[in-house]
Amino acid sequence: MARSVERVVLNALGLGAVEPRQRVGDNAFHPADKLRAAVLFFVATAAVAPLHAEVRLPAFFSESMVLQRDREIPVWGSAKPGERVSVELAGLTAAAVADASGNWSARLPKLPAGGPHTLVVSGENRVTINDVLIGEVWLASGQSNMEWILKETDDAAAEIAAARHPRVRIFRVQRAVADAPRADVEGKWLVASPDKAGWMSAVAYHFARKLSAELDVPVGVINASRGAAQIIPFIPEPAIAAAAEVFAEDMARWRDAVEKFPARRAAHEAKLAETAPGARRPDEPYGPGHYNQPGGLFNGMHAAATPYAIRGFLWYQGEANAKRPAQYERAFPVLIDSWREVWGGGDLPFLFVQLAAYNVPKSGFPPEGLDRALTREAQAKALALPRTGMVVTLDVSGPDSQEHPRNKRPVGERLAGLAAKIAHGRDVVADGPVFLAHKIDGASVRIAYLGGTARGLAAREGGEIKGFFVAGADKVFHPAKARVEGETIRLSSEAVKSPVAARYAFSNDPVCNLVNSAGLPAAPFRTDDWNAVTSWAR
Repeated sequence: MARSVERVVLNALGLGAVEPRQRVGDNAFHPADKLRAAVLFFVATAAVAPLHAEVRLPAFFSESMVLQRDREIPVWGSAKPGERVSVELAGLTAAAVADASGNWSARLPKLPAGGPHTLVVSGENRVTINDVLIGEVWLASGQSNMEWILKETDDAAAEIAAARHPRVRIFRVQRAVADAPRADVEGKWLVASPDKAGWMSAVAYHFARKLSAELDVPVGVINASRGAAQIIPFIPEPAIAAAAEVFAEDMARWRDAVEKFPARRAAHEAKLAETAPGARRPDEPYGPGHYNQPGGLFNGMHAAATPYAIRGFLWYQGEANAKRPAQYERAFPVLIDSWREVWGGGDLPFLFVQLAAYNVPKSGFPPEGLDRALTREAQAKALALPRTGMVVTLDVSGPDSQEHPRNKRPVGERLAGLAAKIAHGRDVVADGPVFLAHKIDGASVRIAYLGGTARGLAAREGGEIKGFFVAGADKVFHPAKARVEGETIRLSSEAVKSPVAARYAFSNDPVCNLVNSAGLPAAPFRTDDWNAVTSWAR
């Protein structure tokens, strides 16, 4: 997948004879890597030629920024064509010359965690950026649950009052859709303090706070999320083209929308004119500029950050694709591979949040339908890719099972645990019980869990373990009694004398409570591959 994306980009620029690199590890480079980086930089900046002679930098390079430690530090921007530019940071220097389009790029040597430092970029003018920290940098993205701000969460007042973490910083990318990759974004770095933290992504804030404490280094997060968006606007257009069969339905709908957009736009303007003040505005018609435009959010909010050195990715999205889980299963790896490719970091850690329990209106029996269960299953299959991690959130929705759970602290903290384990090799339990295998044993089913995740299997807050179902050859599922046997679970039901399949928490809004010794919830699973619309005992 990654090689095909690179090939599409190279072919588009008349460089198809160049051989894309072979992946042999995070720190391995083929000579084409430098070309690929230059190509991606060209794509991200060609549409915005400088109309001035001053040295300028993208918005990411601003006061209170965080730069990635222990990796070369790219610094780039615009100036007068041919202008010599020097970069200074923490006693280190680098130089560049602006090309014919006025674009320049320099790379500073690696630096350890620390600061604050001052970044100075000089040409015919001088740009000074203060309070620069060196630490860990992650890119966070997704839809509304990632965008959700701290001031709208549980215990917001107490959380905000306690937000005195000068080494925790979040850059919020302003919403933008673009037809081509943009060279810059709007946004600024915020330092976690009582007057700023309330406006930060709650998930990103809790992630950065927890990881900074765990590693004892500064942590910065670039948050480029957009509520209500499907997955396709976040994917680079070359990757969409390279996986044409995955996105055939989406692109057919897009072509139809573009063709009909002028008429739909005119009708929308007419409705706006008739809308009374204070009334709900009619939805924008799907078409150019819409937040679900294929590749549009990547172009508008992500492309400008692709040269930025980062440690990895945080992703919380899927609600908008829940009606098409089979397609999401194929689309999600395309996004993961393409992001790793354009950020040029091999298998950069990719950590994602599985959808929370949600009482979907009018979705039907069993417990409020199966579309979210199937989407969670599609998300979990991405764990087959290297250096991925998944946060289970079935326990954060509260009694009302809202689509936007207000309890964001455990989500961010669980992401931080995965980051400590996957990105930094810390010996921590970062996963709840993960299904490994099952065995039919007469009238019962024995469930085995992945090693290291099954220590201390128990019901949350004690009592009976809930959430398991078993079915016989008739494919009718009945609630099962669950008994802990060491690091396995034995299931049985008086209604199923000869079980052939088992499921756990496999519905939109399951009642489930299995955790391990770390208090982390078990991931949902099913042992069958039957059509999801299967009978359930009422």
